[in-house]
Parts: sequence; structure tokens; C-alpha cells
Amino acid sequence: MKTKKIITVLLVLLLLTNCEKDKDIIDNSNVLINTTWIGVETFKCTKPEGCIEQLIFKFNTENEFTYQHIDGHHGTYDTIINGTYTYSHPVLILKTQEGTLNAMVNENENYICLDSGVNCQETSAEFLVKQ
Repeated sequence: MKTKKIITVLLVLLLLTNCEKDKDIIDNSNVLINTTWIGVETFKCTKPEGCIEQLIFKFNTENEFTYQHIDGHHGTYDTIINGTYTYSHPVLILKTQEGTLNAMVNENENYICLDSGVNCQETSAEFLVKQ
């Protein structure tokens, strides 16, 4: 019986500790409201000047965004995709019907890396700069 009480107390303490950790998570989503972020990449194609691909993210409200892709070769716009997001610095989670993408926001909140910071280069379309 004593062992059962000890286990129960430990489980309650563990639960309380986990609840406290959740309180420490700060939602920074409001920082992104009404901002636009653009990633640009120039690559070789059939055009002599090269092709420019663009990724455009607009954060419209505290948890909604739109995404637009401009095809560098044809210069056409893909359909605009709508989604929701949560942002707890530095992690930005973007969710659409197509799936979920985890991104990283830098310390000064002036660029976003869509590939979670791994191999994120300024010359890549996945490197989004705040406009």
C-alpha cells in the first residue's frame, strides 16, 4: 500500500511539473500579424537572365496566413494556399490541408528559414525576409 501511495504522489508531481512547463510556452503569434515575408531564388533555366522563384507568406491575423508561389520559369502564380500558424519563438509551425511545416525565426525576427534552419542560405527561396 505504501508503494502505491508513493507512485501516486510521484505521478501527481510529474503531472504538475508538465502543466507548469506548458505555462512557460509563450505564444508570439501576434508579432507576425500584418507582415509579409518573401523568399527569392535565382536559378539557371532556358532564359538567358535566369529564372526567379518567389515564395510569399502573408500573416493576416493572429493565427492565419496565406502562401503564394511564383514559378520562376513560367512566371505564373500557383494557387494561394491558406493555413493557420502558431509561433513560439523561435519555432513557427505552419499548417495547411496539404500538411505541416516547422520553420525557424531568427533571434531578431527579421528572417524565417522554412527548412528549420538546416542549410538555410540567403540565396535560397526558403530564406524569407520580412518586408
